[in-house]
Amino acid sequence: MESLREEIQKINNNNDLSATQKSQKIFKLMNPNQKKSENKDEDVNFEYDKEGCIHYKRGCLLKAECCGIYVPCRLCHDEKLNHKINRFDTKIMKCKTCDFEQPVNDICQYCNSTMGEYYCNICKLWSNDKGKDIFHCDDCGICRVGKRESFFHCKICQSCISIELKKNHKCLEKSLHVNCSICNEDLFTSVKNISILKCGHYIHAECLENYIKQENYQCPVCKKSVIDMKNYWEMIDLFLKGQPMPEEFKNTYCLAYCNDCMDRSYTDFHFSYIKCKKCNGYNTNIVENYNINEDMDKIFKIQYRLIKKYRKRVKIMNICR
Repeated sequence: MESLREEIQKINNNNDLSATQKSQKIFKLMNPNQKKSENKDEDVNFEYDKEGCIHYKRGCLLKAECCGIYVPCRLCHDEKLNHKINRFDTKIMKCKTCDFEQPVNDICQYCNSTMGEYYCNICKLWSNDKGKDIFHCDDCGICRVGKRESFFHCKICQSCISIELKKNHKCLEKSLHVNCSICNEDLFTSVKNISILKCGHYIHAECLENYIKQENYQCPVCKKSVIDMKNYWEMIDLFLKGQPMPEEFKNTYCLAYCNDCMDRSYTDFHFSYIKCKKCNGYNTNIVENYNINEDMDKIFKIQYRLIKKYRKRVKIMNICR
């Protein structure tokens, strides 16, 4: 401790150093592990060959502006190092054939080797992957896997969607600009296959498959059914016929909210499942329970309020006509 104080005093008493230089030297003295962590990045070994890495086939290494290290691709960088690369800032590349360092390009300026059959100067993306179609979407601002004619950019969802879903997908503003609700990884820049649910929310295809295998059927975000549950609802109907409620619950009803049709309805109470009277599904939540013998006045007041609301709605509709 005494030696550290002496070193700091020497730095402060050195009139040849500016205030900024003194602060920098003192910081280095007080944080000896800082340099070790920087050196750790330099010692990282990346797995690649002349063809490329596990993510991309390409003929060059790119220099990460954030740490100055040559990496096979942005994904290799983010997997091995403790920080994220900004791919758009990449300015320098190194040809794997001749090791010549140069500004980013699709052709090596020294040996004339092709760095990638596909090259995007915006995303700094090279690819020699056979059978992989790639295109750059100006609206997304990044490259997408697939044929350009197979996708369209939805202005509301603000993402590229399969042309097959152009007329029958549910638009949600910036719906892809979120993390996967299962694995919490960013969906917009993900390289994994993505599924769009009926409700308009997105999820990794692999995450969705595992989610359904674990007998989950609700969207993790809005709780709507992610698959057609009609056959399952019919099975529950048959099950409940053989499971009558005890006598003391014969006059018990409940107000249920349906996650699928987003409506409320009064229905019979049951311990196991609550059926929606509007869509006949069982993807419901109980709002409140009622007993006819005990809550008759309360039920009448609710019914009166609903009837009054309904008549008002009909009156407005007739005026609009």
